[in-house]
Amino acid sequence: MAARDGLVLVRHKAQELRIIPPAGPDLIVGGHHVLLVGDGGVGHHQARPFQVVKARLVLEPKQRRRRLQVQTFSSELGTWGPCTEIRTPQIHGKPRQGDDNPLRAQPLVAGGAVHWLCFTDEEGFVLKLRVRAAAPPPRLTVTKLAESFPYKGRWNLRRLMATVDAGGSPAVLVADGESSKISAWRQSKHTARWGEQPQVVIEYETIARSLAGEDMGGLQSWQWPREQVPMEWFAERSGAVLIRVRDRYFSWLDLQSRKIVRCSSDSSIRYKTMYYPCEMDLSTRAPTFSSSL
Repeated sequence: MAARDGLVLVRHKAQELRIIPPAGPDLIVGGHHVLLVGDGGVGHHQARPFQVVKARLVLEPKQRRRRLQVQTFSSELGTWGPCTEIRTPQIHGKPRQGDDNPLRAQPLVAGGAVHWLCFTDEEGFVLKLRVRAAAPPPRLTVTKLAESFPYKGRWNLRRLMATVDAGGSPAVLVADGESSKISAWRQSKHTARWGEQPQVVIEYETIARSLAGEDMGGLQSWQWPREQVPMEWFAERSGAVLIRVRDRYFSWLDLQSRKIVRCSSDSSIRYKTMYYPCEMDLSTRAPTFSSSL
């Protein structure tokens, strides 16, 4: 359901979060979970503290009743905190039909805050939520994407939040099959406004050429679908985007160099109903051996 920094959050069929001992009520019905991992946990005997943020955006017809519901679980306190409701009258438009939670399911954690994409039938927005383990309530900032941003969905359009530069401001990646390229819509650090025009990250043709000669299980570069690029996930530490090709083939796009840096395949992935990529620092998990010789 969520993974970050070597921890995995799993939901049981009975709607119980298995990584969390059942302590305190979970008050939000539905919503998305975000796993936040703190510092510490040196060695094998000290667990790293973590938080689970559950959020649900409610867009009722009346603007003054629109709100973001937030509830946080703390591993240090061992319980869920109170449910906080933050008003969001600045979000205009109707949610998509049948969409109970307009927040996109793949948030970005950057700069100590959680960022979600939100699309209505009129506009696109980015919600920035800053959550701390201490007493202060969560703080929410809502910014509107540019008028020219493609907020209306299409079958050959994919959008994903990322940071193009290390430690940089959030950006929204758009893989557009009509223009055959991946572009980045960036936010200004100084004004927090979103740019009116995107910057090209990579052309689909360049991705296809980079696959030539790679071990892709017999898949030739000309067989790669040029009209659709499923961007599966953004790796927040390494700054790479996971691209899924033809069901079970995967490519890594490094955003700083704007090049494909790795390709792989896994025949078992296609038969899995769910999978959750995560980054792990294997150097801290490697076993150590001592010798008396």
